[in-house]
Amino acid sequence: MDHKLTERMRDWLEQPHTSEEKIREGAEMLLSFNRNKILYNQILRNPQRPAYVKKLEYELNKYLQPRLAGLTQYQVRQLDERVVPDATEIIATGTIEGEGEETATVKLKGRRENHDSLPQHIRDLFDGNKSRYKKIAQLHATLRTMEKCEPCERYEFLVQLDELDKEYRENMRKYDEFKAEPVTTDEKTEDPAENPEETTAEPSEESSEETAEEPKKDNAEEPKKEEAGNVAVERTWITRNLPKLKKLHAKAHPSEEEQGSLLEQQEHEDFVREFNIHIKAVMELGGNFSDKRAKELEALGCTVK
Repeated sequence: MDHKLTERMRDWLEQPHTSEEKIREGAEMLLSFNRNKILYNQILRNPQRPAYVKKLEYELNKYLQPRLAGLTQYQVRQLDERVVPDATEIIATGTIEGEGEETATVKLKGRRENHDSLPQHIRDLFDGNKSRYKKIAQLHATLRTMEKCEPCERYEFLVQLDELDKEYRENMRKYDEFKAEPVTTDEKTEDPAENPEETTAEPSEESSEETAEEPKKDNAEEPKKEEAGNVAVERTWITRNLPKLKKLHAKAHPSEEEQGSLLEQQEHEDFVREFNIHIKAVMELGGNFSDKRAKELEALGCTVK
């Protein structure tokens, strides 16, 4: 790979292109990639035309991105040959019913029979994959319409598809492998409705103090252990996934003045919704966040209250 050419492309894209000399330089770099002499000649005949300058920027950026990632055209083709078939396998595991991005619903195979009794963060793995499935199907369809395009033109979509594919498979692996801890007889609590006589009987004078204190002791200690464990689980999920949220936020908001692509914004919003579920769980279980962590989460789009 010609690293000097990569640096020239990056420098050209970062600078204003007001002079005919700079526009000619950009046109020559593009010609070295696409060999499109017709476009090259059109640009040189009218170099100051804004549409041609935008075309140059768009086309050169397409070729620059895989080079910045250290990939040759051959390596991008290999990425293509791996990612698209993998996505095809995932698409076969579900269906999208209905039309329209808002109203369409996703049905996935592999839902466990005990799904509703699983912990919230485990159910989220499966339910969250529904939105990923929809995005994977959308990207897959986009790439099908670009079958005759150069690898560099498909690169941006391939990278997004590859990342979603990996997240989808990892979530399903965790979901499938999760094993609920068996409840021991000591942890089971009796339902008062099943033993109405015990709940309504008057205690004797001799045993009133004992029976009034011991159940309170048991009921006070056991939930605290359970709640503390649940808070720890929710906090662990938040800490583990915080780097990913930061990455998605950066893609969706590259600068104060700019917004990322609609796909990047949607992916960020979907993940924020997942984060809010775990944040809410921590709060409802009696946990809280430091001011620093709360401000950090809110800056990334989450709701902490």
